[in-house]
Amino acid sequence: MSLPESQGNEPVVAAEPIPSLLTSSCTSQADDAALKTRPESRAHFFGLAYFSGSAHATLVPQRATNRNKQFSSWNSNSVKSTTPINPPLPPTDTTRRPAIMSTAKVKTGQLWGKNKDELTKQLDELKTELGQLRVQKIAGGASSKLTRIHDLRKSIAKVLTVINANQRSQLRLFYKNKKYLPLDLRPKQTRAIRRRLSKHEASLRTEKQKKKQMHFPQRKYAVKVRMIPQES
Repeated sequence: MSLPESQGNEPVVAAEPIPSLLTSSCTSQADDAALKTRPESRAHFFGLAYFSGSAHATLVPQRATNRNKQFSSWNSNSVKSTTPINPPLPPTDTTRRPAIMSTAKVKTGQLWGKNKDELTKQLDELKTELGQLRVQKIAGGASSKLTRIHDLRKSIAKVLTVINANQRSQLRLFYKNKKYLPLDLRPKQTRAIRRRLSKHEASLRTEKQKKKQMHFPQRKYAVKVRMIPQES
């Protein structure tokens, strides 16, 4: 092998041989101290592709783009296993469990004792379950589960009915002694009945009508009937 030609008067210096990276001990005491004081230096030491110059040169780590890529500078004969060590997986939340399909129907009698928060939570669960079943229906799920769609729709209607009834009862207590009542809380009846006069308004009379009734009241007459005896 021929040496490279020198440029100008600069002497040509041959590169020192590359020491083995997986030797039992470091090349100098300085390297031993560096590996003991800095644990990360050991990883950098074995991860280097080569040393530039002598073994006392500054260690420059080589970043591998692929995690599973093996370093070309390793001595494969001295390494027992080249399988990369994957990092541990992040901890999973064991408290969250998948939604379980409820099989029992919602009974209205059990809903009246619950407060608004409990009813709202139950309503959200029923809507979520209904949405899942509708997705399964489109995806071609089992027909045994799809029959639950009818029951879920009726259960949602029951919960909404109880929530609405409780809300209206609270509003009735709030407007109990008020002058005006909201239109949706007033009795529906019919359009003609809602527009007719009240009992108080119908009993009102003008001053002229009062005098007329006082001086010319409605007279009542009685007819006397005389019984004529029949001749025998």
